[in-house]
Amino acid sequence: MAYGEYTFEGEANLTPYFEANYSFLEVDSKGGEGQLFPTVPALNPFNLCNPNNPDGVDCGLAMGAYLDNPSIAQGIANVYGLTPAQFRDFGIVNLYPGAIGPVSTIPIVSVRGDRNRTEVEQEQIRFVAGIGGDIPFMNFGPVENWSFDAYFSYSLAKGESTRFGVREDRLEYALGYYSTTSTPCENDVGASLRADATAGCVPVNMYAPSLYPVGEVTGDFGTQAERDYLFDTRDFDTEYEQIVVSAYASGDILELPAGDVALGLGVEMRIDEIDSIPDAVAAEGLFWGFFADKGAVGDRDVKEIFAEIEIPVLANLPLATELNVNLSGRITDDEYYGTNTTESVKIGWR
Repeated sequence: MAYGEYTFEGEANLTPYFEANYSFLEVDSKGGEGQLFPTVPALNPFNLCNPNNPDGVDCGLAMGAYLDNPSIAQGIANVYGLTPAQFRDFGIVNLYPGAIGPVSTIPIVSVRGDRNRTEVEQEQIRFVAGIGGDIPFMNFGPVENWSFDAYFSYSLAKGESTRFGVREDRLEYALGYYSTTSTPCENDVGASLRADATAGCVPVNMYAPSLYPVGEVTGDFGTQAERDYLFDTRDFDTEYEQIVVSAYASGDILELPAGDVALGLGVEMRIDEIDSIPDAVAAEGLFWGFFADKGAVGDRDVKEIFAEIEIPVLANLPLATELNVNLSGRITDDEYYGTNTTESVKIGWR
């Protein structure tokens, strides 16, 4: 940060000044991992409810075996009065699905480092140059004490953000979503897939023991190759530029019994420009369960004229040590929203 000013000798007390500022911010934030709960196709070779899988079973028959487990059956009988087998034998309800063959499943897991870490870098420069002083030629009669201030301000801010996470399109491809036989990394239905979604595909086992660590919520994929394929970054680059030109003058215009009436007049113009550019992962919402953000590009200008007057009504009286009325107004011409006015009336009593 730097600041400087110099006052020239003379009745006007002209004081040019400047301000300069540079700032840099770096943030590495971590939170809790999000959940993944993709549908694993019925014929996926890792699906636990695919009896064709060496580690799979017919989940209809497995459900029956589960219900006939003595401890489970007794627990149900304690609550409902009958074991599952007795419900079936009495024809009240059939809880046994029987052999149903391969069926799709939905595992629910949290993966280490998935969508919970963001790296941000921001830098900004700001420069102001202005001049202030008195207006001696405005001193006549009750008109006095006039001064002014005018400045030019330029700001430029740049930011880069990166979030790490699992790509949904890659996960779907690795699970066999686009295969008529649920074959991982195969696309025989002609789906339109990004080249970077198919390149280097690795079959992913959503039932790897490493995804379900005992006593922990967050696990990890079974192999480093699966992580390397599924993980990507969501990058955003933003540049914001602002120019402000402002001028303001104020002073007394009338003397009343309760004090001097003060008037302020000003003009201001602002130009804003933004270029917020996402990468494809952000623009297309490619992270699992994550939103798409197309970014923003554009500019606008705003011009304003404003005035304020402070009128002392009463002073130094019983029950009214001070009673002032303040009136202010602003005309705003926005490039997109047109011209509008803002008015304010304030009363101060002490």
